[in-house]
Amino acid sequence: MRLLLLIAIAVGIYFLNKNKRQVLEFLMGIVAGFRNLANEYYSNKTLLIDGVHENHVTTNTPFNELYGLKLEGFDNVDHYFDKSGIDTIYRDFAKFNNSFIYYVIMKKGKFQKQYIFSHNENLLLTIANFYGIKLMSGNEIANTIIELYLQTDYVIEDKKIRSTSYVD
Repeated sequence: MRLLLLIAIAVGIYFLNKNKRQVLEFLMGIVAGFRNLANEYYSNKTLLIDGVHENHVTTNTPFNELYGLKLEGFDNVDHYFDKSGIDTIYRDFAKFNNSFIYYVIMKKGKFQKQYIFSHNENLLLTIANFYGIKLMSGNEIANTIIELYLQTDYVIEDKKIRSTSYVD
């Protein structure tokens, strides 16, 4: 029995020296699992929608409320967010923990959509005022998240492009 244990240890030491990188990656994966147990927030790398409200959705992220803007235009002229607007946003919102944005470009075939999501409603309202648009409703945000994760197909109904899967 002792002989088998010594042989197993010797084989383990041999493979440890031969494949140090793989062994270290394996051990770091184990350590990362224990580290995640101590974290307050762990979403299992998925975004879950806990509730749909009038102008936002609640999610399983540290800042629960998620707001959104859909950037769409009907002009042939580009409208860029100018430097003074960026300076204003930085000056007014840099001190808040939830003042970051997710800029999303969805493209499938000929169809392209652009969105800005944030946990800070006032930040998005500043951008929305610049472009003269409104915040998305909770249903629109939920449907957009579904489109992002499910990579749905689109159909044309009533002269509008609609996703084949959506939330009412």
